Amino acid sequence: MGDGDEKLDGRKQVKVRPGSTKHFFNRIKVFVGHFGLFVALIIYTGIGAWVFQTLEGPYEIDRKTTLKHLLLEGRTNFTRTVLSSSLEADDLNYTFSLALETYDKIIEEVTSEGMSVLNPEVKSDWDYIQSAFFASTVLTTIGYGNMAPKTHSGRVFCIFFALIGIPFTLTVIADLGKLMASAVSSSYKSCRRHFPKEIIKSSSKLSKFGGKSATVGAAVGSLLLYISAGGYFFTLWEEWSFFDSFYFCFITMTTIGFGDLVPEKTTYMLLCTIYIMVGLALTSTAIELVRIQYADSWKKMRELSSRLQGLSGPLAESLKKMGGNTGRAIYGDNINLDVNVLQDLKELKKALAMSSKAMKREGSIWKKFWENEDEFDIDMVESDEPRLIQIIIYESSV
Repeated sequence: MGDGDEKLDGRKQVKVRPGSTKHFFNRIKVFVGHFGLFVALIIYTGIGAWVFQTLEGPYEIDRKTTLKHLLLEGRTNFTRTVLSSSLEADDLNYTFSLALETYDKIIEEVTSEGMSVLNPEVKSDWDYIQSAFFASTVLTTIGYGNMAPKTHSGRVFCIFFALIGIPFTLTVIADLGKLMASAVSSSYKSCRRHFPKEIIKSSSKLSKFGGKSATVGAAVGSLLLYISAGGYFFTLWEEWSFFDSFYFCFITMTTIGFGDLVPEKTTYMLLCTIYIMVGLALTSTAIELVRIQYADSWKKMRELSSRLQGLSGPLAESLKKMGGNTGRAIYGDNINLDVNVLQDLKELKKALAMSSKAMKREGSIWKKFWENEDEFDIDMVESDEPRLIQIIIYESSV
């Protein structure tokens, strides 16, 4: 052994002491690696937001400008039709109905683009902040549905952007989850050093008693606390109640994304994106812990079921043989019991016979005493023969 123990792949294995300069730089290197992934995702999202803004912004401006002119023209035509009411009753009703139907179609088309009918403004929703928020919903697979690319080039870019970005985002979220777990573990270990020994022993007993269920409960509780904190902040950022804010955070963290509630204040859109990313990491960690707990419980149930099935087979077969052999013995057939079972039955019969004989002897003596007390000889009871109390414990080999 000797020097061979200090080498690993031809190089000497050097232990790094905690607190040393090399240990500090190693920790910085690990942190930069984690932080670099997150920064790379932010840069990727920013590039995607710029592309979406470039492809969809001008198209939306042209589209809303056309709809505004169409709305104003339809309103003018409808007003002109109402004012020129010099036709007869039948022709007037038909003309009014036709003009109103045409104007209703224009209103429906304008409102579908999110424009106001009373005060139509030509404003693009694809500014940089909104585009960045849309890009983050694509990468996290939330997809609220309030914004979507309309151009062919925008849709093609969205496909490739999602194909590359979604696996990358899942990798970053998983890395954030590991980083959070290691941070919690390190904090717990550092706090244990300052706790008294009695508290540490009691916490160890509780952890052994609770097992993984306590860990799952803590993770789910942390997730609910995080969602509640986000709900409080959204009540300040948006004009929502706490229940609506909590509902939005939960729907977002679970990547359901109905789209019935969507943030509209662009001032806090960046903070909202960071909150969603960290929350998704926490949610994935909690869901994974719950999944592992369910898998372990299901595995234990299957193992228990297989053991019960393994025991029930031989037991049922032995009972069946005993029942069949008993039936054959009653009708005079040959008995074919197992040797161990037969031996157990003989020992049980012998023990019961001895017990029955002793009970008959004691019973006859005391019966004679109660029937004729005068003729009873006390020497029959007070003999030198030892008195025994027999306890029979019978265990079958079945």
